[in-house]
Amino acid sequence: MKIDLELLQKYSLPFLLLYMLLIIIGSLWPRLSRHYQTGEISSGQIPKEGDNFKMVNDPAVYRLEDGTRRQYKSDTAFFNHSNNKPFDTPYEDGGILICDKEVVLSFPMGDYMPKEPGERGEAYFHKNTWQQLKESIFRRDKLSHFLAYGILAILCLWTFQYYRVASVFVSNIGALLLVISFGAGIEELQFAYIPGRDKELLDLLFNVLGGGIGLLIYHYWIRKYCQQKVRK
Repeated sequence: MKIDLELLQKYSLPFLLLYMLLIIIGSLWPRLSRHYQTGEISSGQIPKEGDNFKMVNDPAVYRLEDGTRRQYKSDTAFFNHSNNKPFDTPYEDGGILICDKEVVLSFPMGDYMPKEPGERGEAYFHKNTWQQLKESIFRRDKLSHFLAYGILAILCLWTFQYYRVASVFVSNIGALLLVISFGAGIEELQFAYIPGRDKELLDLLFNVLGGGIGLLIYHYWIRKYCQQKVRK
């Protein structure tokens, strides 16, 4: 353990830069859908009433009805509507219109499309931040944010302390600010470059929580451990 910690401390800056690069790559690597239509985005084109439309590489398909976007909850629901064509059908032949992200998000969400024609679709309820938080605590992606930015905070603080950049208090503030700004930057890049990816306040919240716990772990375990080894 002593050798591992000493190596991490000595090479904390390269480890920090490499880790930040890995976060960027992992966050921006697009996870493409298995079968949904891809192709050129119909830039600036607006769906008409009754059109099926979506964002490129995003599995969610919507139908425009009464000025709202109604999502099909499954492939079955989509194909149960006999007028719907296979996913790879061009829009000009009655297929899905691939829109700019801003166009899709400009339409408010309506109730979900019914599984069978003639049925009543499931109601869509907008969840507030507290409801989303309760459902997200044990989700894998939120846990990933928590762990990833906790480790980032530890490496940041370790680097600041090793190179004596500032006092302990200033280093803590700097590490936390770096975690927050880095996480916010990643959210902006994901929104801009990954189709279907929206900004999530909860992601930033779990980034901050992970960063805060990372700082505590550094001070109450790693830093004390290193100081004990130096005294010996």
